[in-house]
Amino acid sequence: MTLVEVVGAVGITARRIRRIGWQSGAGLGNQHWHVWAVDGGRYVLRRHAEFQTLPQIEYEAEVLSHLADLGWLVPWRIGATTEFDGRLYSTYSYVPGRRVADTAVRREERGELMARLHRDAAPLARLGQRPGYDRLHDLAPLRARVNWPDRLAALAETDRALAAEIAQVNDAVEAELGRHPLNDLPATVIHCDFQSHNIHYLRGRFCGIVDFDLAHLDLRVADLAIAWTPELLDGYRGAADPPLSRDEEAAIGPLRRALRLQQIAFLLERADPDALEHQLRRITESRSFGRRAEQP
Repeated sequence: MTLVEVVGAVGITARRIRRIGWQSGAGLGNQHWHVWAVDGGRYVLRRHAEFQTLPQIEYEAEVLSHLADLGWLVPWRIGATTEFDGRLYSTYSYVPGRRVADTAVRREERGELMARLHRDAAPLARLGQRPGYDRLHDLAPLRARVNWPDRLAALAETDRALAAEIAQVNDAVEAELGRHPLNDLPATVIHCDFQSHNIHYLRGRFCGIVDFDLAHLDLRVADLAIAWTPELLDGYRGAADPPLSRDEEAAIGPLRRALRLQQIAFLLERADPDALEHQLRRITESRSFGRRAEQP
C-alpha cells in the first residue's frame, strides 16, 4: 500500500501528495502530508505517532466531529483511520489560513476563542477521559509512567544537589496543589496547546483551529495555564460562560507549576541537567510560589 492508496481507502483520489515541512522519520511524533485530490479538494494526511493508540485517535475524532457540527473550522477526520505498514494513518479536512504575529491584541482574541471553544466542548464530558491521558494536576500517573523514583535516584548518583532540589520542589508543588479545591472546579475537553501557531487566520480574520492531538478532559483553567499570557486571561474573562470563579483564577499559578513539574518528569528520562535546572528556575521564580494567596 502507498500513501495514494491510504487516502484512496477513504474515497479520495489523490492528484498530488507533499510532505509538510521537515519531519523526523524516527516515529516520535506525528507526520503530515498535504493531499490535493483530482476533484479539486484538499486534505491533510497524518501518520500518527507510534505511541498513539486507536482509542486515543477515535476520541480526538469524536471531539473534532462535535466541534465541526457546531460550525468550528477544525480538521475533522475523513472516513476511518487506516493501518499501513504497522502505522496508523488518518485523513483530515484541510483548514486554510496560517498563523499571524502573536501580538497582545491577538493573544486577547485567542483567550476569547478559548472560552467559546470550552463552552461548546462542554457536552463532550460525556466521553470521559481520553485513554492514556490525565488531568494536569494529577501528577501520580505520570510519575508512575516515567518511573520517577528510579530516574531521580539515577540522577542523584551524578548530581545529588540537583536531585534533592527536584524532590523538594516536587513536594512544595504538591502541597500547593493540595490547598486548592481542584477537583471541584469546572472541567471540559480542552485543546491543550492553544498557542498562536495552532490558530489560523485568513486575510486578517480568524479562520480555524488545528492540532487537537492532545485534547482531553481537564479543568478549563488548565488550558489557560498551558497557553498562559496575561492577555489570554483577559480575553477569556470577557467571554467565559460561566464566568471564571475566584477559585479558578487562583488555581492558574499552581497549575502552571504542575505543568513544569510534568516537564521535569519527562526530562529525567533524558538526564539533561541544564534543562532540568531551567524548569526548576521557572517554578521557584514564579510570583507567589508557595503562598496561600496565589496569583497567576
